[in-house]
Order: sequence, then C-alpha cells, then structure tokens
Amino acid sequence: MFQRSKQCNNTGDVIAILSTAAQFATIRAFHHASPTALGPFNYCSVVYAGLLDWGLYGVQPDLWSWIGIILICLGGIWAIRQGTATLPPLVPTDKAVLK
Repeated sequence: MFQRSKQCNNTGDVIAILSTAAQFATIRAFHHASPTALGPFNYCSVVYAGLLDWGLYGVQPDLWSWIGIILICLGGIWAIRQGTATLPPLVPTDKAVLK
C-alpha cells in the first residue's frame, strides 16, 4: 500500500531513534530526582521546539508564542527557586515502615 521513495530519506528514522533515547533519558531522570525538580525541564521542551521551528524552518513565533515562552521560563525559574524543602519525601524513610 505505502511505497518508500527511492530517494534516501532517513529523517523519520533519526527522529524515532532520538525520541526513544529522549524518553529513556527522561525515565532515568525521574528515577534519580523528584518530579518537582524535573518539571521545569520538561516544560522547556516546548520552548526548545518553538525555537527549533524558528531556526530550522523560519517560522517566527507570534506574540502569543512569546508570551507562552516567557511564562514557561518564569514558571520554571519560580519552581527551581521554591525548591523541594516543603515537600514530603517520595519514599518512606521510617525504618518501621520499611520492614
């Protein structure tokens, strides 16, 4: 039904491999850090995607895109500055609970 072009175009393969690697890296990151520490970095992917779209394809972000980028960056900075000091631990630390 679908035929591949005779022209060699491996862009889809590269995207698939890089996306899979990024997903595994994200999973490992959540294994080593709390979600509150990693959340700002996940939202940065939206900013990077918009900037790559601008750099690679020349699609300049409109006013609403810039507002979104600024809000995401400010939210990330705010979350990092708040820290995780007020959050309870993800894993119980009481030895009686662990037994």
